[in-house]
Amino acid sequence: MKTEHLFQRTFDFICQNPEATVDSLPDELLNSWTVQEEETENHFRFFMIAYTLFMIRKTGSDRFSTETEALNQLFSKFQHILVLESLRRKLPLNIQPVKIFDFDNYDENIQIEVKKTDIALLNNLYYKLKTN
Repeated sequence: MKTEHLFQRTFDFICQNPEATVDSLPDELLNSWTVQEEETENHFRFFMIAYTLFMIRKTGSDRFSTETEALNQLFSKFQHILVLESLRRKLPLNIQPVKIFDFDNYDENIQIEVKKTDIALLNNLYYKLKTN
């Protein structure tokens, strides 16, 4: 899909769904926003669209400043939330949905529930990911 279309789709989705939880993201956006193997400039741009729209709603102005380190930390948390959602869609994980565009309230203690029978599966996955 063309990058311009993804940026427009991102903008439209965020404007129409400012209270969206990560589990409501369309696969197309989740896959485009999530860093898979290598981070690109577009990953940060998708994040900045979301963050800018959040700040405009919060402050009522398009003039705001955020320190670079704070932005980098938010981007990292944004990516962690997206990766967890990607895993949730593929594995038997019960993760409390997070409001993906509520940057002030990202919870560092995301709760994940795993059935005992699925722990071996997750351990195998972890070691495969670690060795690759």
